[in-house]
Amino acid sequence: MKYLIRLSLFLCAIFMVPQQISRACGPSFSVRGYTFLNPGIVTPPVPGVSLKNKYLRFSELYRTFFEEKEQVKQNANLAEWSERFCGLVDENDLAWLIYKSSPEDLDLLLTATKSKSLPVPVRLRDNDFADYLWRKKCTETINYLRFAKRCEPHVVSNGSRWNRSPRDTAAMTRLIDEGKKHFKKTKSDYIRLRYAFQLVRLAHYARRYQQCLDLYDELIAQIDKLKARWDDSILPWWISGHRAGALRALGNRVEAAYQYTLIFMHSPERRASAFRSFLVSTDEEWEALMNRCLSDRERAWALAIRAGDKRSKSLDDLREIYRLDPANDQLEALLVKEMDLMELNFLGLSFNPFASQNKQVFQVPESGLEDYLVSLLQFVKEVAAERKVSRPLFWRIAEAYLTFLAGDNYAADKVFEEIEEQDVQDAALKEQLAVIRLAMKISRLSKPDDETEAFVAHLIKKDSLYRKYTYMPDFVKHRMAALYRQNGNPGKAFLCLSSFDELRANPKMEMVDDLLKMAQKKEPNAFERMLLRNLTANDLLDMKASLYMARGEMEAAYETYRRMPAANWDDYGLYNVFRETTRDCIRCYRRRDTTTTDLLNKGELLENLIDLDYKTRAGIGNVAMHHYRLGLALYNMSYFGYAWEVMDYTRSGATWNFLNKGKDGEFCFYPYFNCIRENTDLSKALYHFQKARLLAGVETELGARAAFQAARCEQKMHFASDAWQPPPCCNNMPMLTEKEIPHYQKLKEQYSSTQFYQQVISECKYFAAYATRQ
Repeated sequence: MKYLIRLSLFLCAIFMVPQQISRACGPSFSVRGYTFLNPGIVTPPVPGVSLKNKYLRFSELYRTFFEEKEQVKQNANLAEWSERFCGLVDENDLAWLIYKSSPEDLDLLLTATKSKSLPVPVRLRDNDFADYLWRKKCTETINYLRFAKRCEPHVVSNGSRWNRSPRDTAAMTRLIDEGKKHFKKTKSDYIRLRYAFQLVRLAHYARRYQQCLDLYDELIAQIDKLKARWDDSILPWWISGHRAGALRALGNRVEAAYQYTLIFMHSPERRASAFRSFLVSTDEEWEALMNRCLSDRERAWALAIRAGDKRSKSLDDLREIYRLDPANDQLEALLVKEMDLMELNFLGLSFNPFASQNKQVFQVPESGLEDYLVSLLQFVKEVAAERKVSRPLFWRIAEAYLTFLAGDNYAADKVFEEIEEQDVQDAALKEQLAVIRLAMKISRLSKPDDETEAFVAHLIKKDSLYRKYTYMPDFVKHRMAALYRQNGNPGKAFLCLSSFDELRANPKMEMVDDLLKMAQKKEPNAFERMLLRNLTANDLLDMKASLYMARGEMEAAYETYRRMPAANWDDYGLYNVFRETTRDCIRCYRRRDTTTTDLLNKGELLENLIDLDYKTRAGIGNVAMHHYRLGLALYNMSYFGYAWEVMDYTRSGATWNFLNKGKDGEFCFYPYFNCIRENTDLSKALYHFQKARLLAGVETELGARAAFQAARCEQKMHFASDAWQPPPCCNNMPMLTEKEIPHYQKLKEQYSSTQFYQQVISECKYFAAYATRQ
């Protein structure tokens, strides 16, 4: 439980603290790149591990990619049982009796088998394996299965990885003593071999490491290996794995590593566990291991384990494995791991939007890796040319891909052309060729013209490789985004990487203009239709008008809105921006006034705002009231007002905590990957409230109202300034002075006799506290 608590605290520390987000991406805890390596080109080193649809990174071959599963070991065990019974029993019945039956089932079966008259127990009557054991009187086999069933709870994983249950070592010791008696009574050398496995395993898991070694020496010496068909069995390697674990625990790491090497070499179903358990810490230990190996082939397999580590740059080991054992079947898997590393560092580097983050946070590409790539490519060329390996074609494809990753497109094309002249029969290699060629074609796209867009649209809709390879959609989107940016199409570039909803959080005029050109085409092409999805020209006109309004350019906003049919104006909301309020609620997301019929769409609202502005300039009518209404509208349409949706699409309550961190109205924090724009500039609203107060005069109701609204603007402008430092706790707003909010003092000194003054004293606790303190 303590580990869960620590993990929870760690995750809280990550996500509760505001994350600094780059404009290109959100927080990432791993390198972001691409891979197009087809797992089918490598024969699974662990039988039973399916590579279907596993288009992931090869960086850790035996920790993640070829990780053995419990079912793999069970399948190997069942296959051996079936073979030892000459294939005469159904394997599903074998599996049920060995893994699913209860101890009581086996007790009843033993009783029936010893009896001359009892039939197979009812529960087991349809089980082919049980029936065989009963008919052939295989009491030794049944006794072993009973014993193994009792051992099982002590050797399987106990509890979660965070909270292991203690093993009952006393019970395990009793089982070891009992098993030794069964071993001595058993005549079958194969069943004896199975007892030896159970007993050595029990001692290992009980952490009785010396007893584990002693049992191995004692029991194995009493088994006739020829009768047990030792060389044909999986059990010697499984037993050796537990012996190696005991050796390692007792400090004999060299001998343990040697045993793990042999297991890795001869027991594919235990290969991943041998890889994880292999430990050589010093050059001296490595030299001792090389001396312990009895042949160059064994040394090559030890090198293969070392080369498989994700931290290893394996070229030197690859060279040595190839020298010692050119037919070693690990060479291909290890080369793929190195190719995976080269992909991660170099594929799509010029257009990967995460390239700067990869370099800054993870130092990818690694310094000096270009030289390593050249050396790796040279080695691959040599191996392909010498043709000592089992599949020279595999190495030629690797040569072509690495040449492409090294940036030599012409040479890569030549190698591919030579390969394609051959009749490639292997389906996986054929697919690998196709996907690499496709990746090359995408990376070479030079301009986003109609031809390019038609190619990409067809690729997305029709190409099976696009859907099959996990990284292909990002590869295509990132390449197209880079081309659009280079071609001056920022809107299209944005929609390649993000949705229109994300653009709403932080719209840019240049992006909106670019998208409008596309949306207003009479016949957008197939790829443009994909980018637009359900986005219409009217949506973009509304966004452009809102941006103009946020800038205070009402005439430009109105001219933009007039490009939209008036019949569609109501589609973008109805608002009453002139409602007078005295309280703020930033986190109240829906505060539209539904109690009045005086609602206007944006087009009508713009007409009213332009008319009011004209009257203030021309001195027509009640100019003080016109200024006041303009101030109300601008405040209410800001981040702080209830009608913020007029000029914005997204408002985050969290922005309040970063008001003094914004730049030009942009705020960057998680989860806004492209930042969020908020309309926090109240300078124009303050101007109109000041004008309204001056024109209305002292001790007037309108003047009092204008003074209070001006103070609200001053307060928020101070919170959004560099001078503001938020309190360390509890989101409390400290009392500001006359210097920060001069209109509060004016309200108190010049309008205390008004009815509004009494109203605001009762409604606004902040001002009430200010007035009392003063």
